Amino acid sequence: MKIVMITLIVLIWPPAIQADSPRPDDFAFGYQLTVDSHGSLYKITLPEDIYQNVTRSDLGDLRVFNNYGEVVPHEIQRRQSVRTKATEYISLPFFPIFNPKGKSDTPLSMNFTTNAAGAIIMVTGKTDEDETLQTSAYLIDVSHIKKNIKELELRWEGADQHFITTVKVSYSKDLTNWRTLVKAATLTEMQYGNHKLEQRTIDLPLRKTPYLRLSWQAGAMDVRLTSVRGEVLHEALSRKRRVITLSGVRDADNLKAYNFDSKGVFPTDRVNIRLPQINSLIQAVVKSRKNTDAPWRVRCRGVFYNLRMNQTDLKNPVFSSALTTDRYWRLEILSDTGGMGNSPPLMELGWTPDDLIFLARGESPFTLAFGSARIRPRSSTAHLLIEPLQNQNKSAEFIRPAQIKKRIELGGASRLTPLPPPVPWKQWLLWGILIAGVGFLGFMAWNLYQQMNRSGEKNVE
Repeated sequence: MKIVMITLIVLIWPPAIQADSPRPDDFAFGYQLTVDSHGSLYKITLPEDIYQNVTRSDLGDLRVFNNYGEVVPHEIQRRQSVRTKATEYISLPFFPIFNPKGKSDTPLSMNFTTNAAGAIIMVTGKTDEDETLQTSAYLIDVSHIKKNIKELELRWEGADQHFITTVKVSYSKDLTNWRTLVKAATLTEMQYGNHKLEQRTIDLPLRKTPYLRLSWQAGAMDVRLTSVRGEVLHEALSRKRRVITLSGVRDADNLKAYNFDSKGVFPTDRVNIRLPQINSLIQAVVKSRKNTDAPWRVRCRGVFYNLRMNQTDLKNPVFSSALTTDRYWRLEILSDTGGMGNSPPLMELGWTPDDLIFLARGESPFTLAFGSARIRPRSSTAHLLIEPLQNQNKSAEFIRPAQIKKRIELGGASRLTPLPPPVPWKQWLLWGILIAGVGFLGFMAWNLYQQMNRSGEKNVE
């Protein structure tokens, strides 16, 4: 019995937790990284194919090795988007620029007086009280805005129920020399079937400038601006959003649904549906999920369209979504007003790559290894050093860029497949010992029963 008890204790006692000490060949692929000799912390932007070859959406199967094959600390910094942590809409002063009716390419001369800060304080010239004139453009004063303006929001009056126009936005530092900022942007306010389509905003590239000029062909139709607001970015990120395009496959069980596979775990926060045929309009909902067993979650819903009116193409704006790394996406058509034809739609996902910061311990070159279904996620301590630098606004000074060299194969694609579960020999042995112990106890009970029967027979005699 002592041997049985000792064996049970050894099997039941929890084994010591093994340290996570992976080797480079535990991963499918890698990138060689080189650094200079002037710093300790280095940063790279993760390449796109990493998101297509990792097995964890949190990038937990990613390691950085030095030239000795040792793991060095690293930290993933997830970038939300090119937007900011906080935005604000500010009313912007604007001034009409006139030209004679029927001569939209001949603007009249106007004089603008600015103060020491560059703000426009006086405009002299013709006014809209002259019935022989029409508005050909608007000058927008943004000199008092110290931050970047991401978007213009416009309001107007005098338009009919089928208003649509195309505008151009230019910028200048001196009100004399102008350069194009937005070549063409479509604005609309119209009824189409049972839907009201509005597009009142213009996305602007991040460029600090004191003056904007908005071309206004709608002045010939007596449509006038009533307000201009700018969306101010208080903490803009310089990273541009990337876009991947997915082809839809009609769902076998629902002919009004299309499924998409991004084949990766891209951190997505923008969604767009492109309808291939002109004059298509649908009302739909976009969903996503992590894997084929997970439930669908709604990411956005709205009206998607591809219209051509008055020789102008009108397409739905890009929709915002909560940040997700889901791989599978779905478009479900809620209503069909003329449909979109038999051509499958395309889905565009807007995503922003993450930064990886690592501590350059040991010798270069370093290896960024990724893609493994055979290792456990590992907590990092690099943030203990990175966060204080960021709080002191010194990250740009102490975190230097690393260079990404060629991609290499480490353990190969087989590392993306989990290993078969180990044989549970301990459980089998434990059950065997327990069964043997029960049998042994049963034998002892039966033997004791036989002895008691024999003693009883002797007493009767």
